[in-house]
Amino acid sequence: MDIAELACGLRDRGVDFAIEIAGAGSCERELRERLERDALSERATFHGWLNAEFLYGELLPSLDVLFVSSDAETGPLVAWEAMAHGVLVLSSRFRGLTREGLLRDGDTAMVFPVGEPREAARRLAEGLRNRAELQRIAERGRRLAASSLVVDRAVDSWSAVLDEIVRRPCRAGMQADTDTLIGGIRETVEDRVRGFLQRPRISGTWHGEWMRYRLPEAPAAVKKDFERFLGELEERLAPGRDEGQA
Repeated sequence: MDIAELACGLRDRGVDFAIEIAGAGSCERELRERLERDALSERATFHGWLNAEFLYGELLPSLDVLFVSSDAETGPLVAWEAMAHGVLVLSSRFRGLTREGLLRDGDTAMVFPVGEPREAARRLAEGLRNRAELQRIAERGRRLAASSLVVDRAVDSWSAVLDEIVRRPCRAGMQADTDTLIGGIRETVEDRVRGFLQRPRISGTWHGEWMRYRLPEAPAAVKKDFERFLGELEERLAPGRDEGQA
């Protein structure tokens, strides 16, 4: 319940705020109960699932801050959307943050340690003493999104990657069949992840499950090994890493 902890921290520091919650899920009832118990329910609005017109046309542009508290992400897309609307992003230092390089603490966003929403509250409360600086951070985020998160940039990036793949010679015995290549990658990476989590495959599709939803159920030793594996993977994928070091 990171959002509830953030709210408690802001209230304890005398910050006046309101919480806008879009979407729905299995944690909604627990969150409502927690906010009610902490006398914060009147500050929160649960919008449920929203259509794109209202979400992007009204709700998102009206926010001052977007709160992201994930422990691992492949984006997150919602943070990029907030940046594009000039909304300040208050984000955890989730696994994968450095890969994209868009959420930079004190530059294009405010970043706090994973699992420490009270620290996020402290940083935001202190930042509100200098609202002009927070606005500058949000504006730098907006400009970065406008220059980086555009179709032409994405097309150029994919084109460069595909050109590089085409130019490289095939390894001995490697087949050019796409299904074979993808299947090999899937077995190598996915099976290792599942080994760490001690969970067999329960879906036959690529998108049938997200292993990170299962992580809280894993033993402590498994979590530690998995975090180490993610750290190694992130280091290998770090921008600018010399190919010979991989």
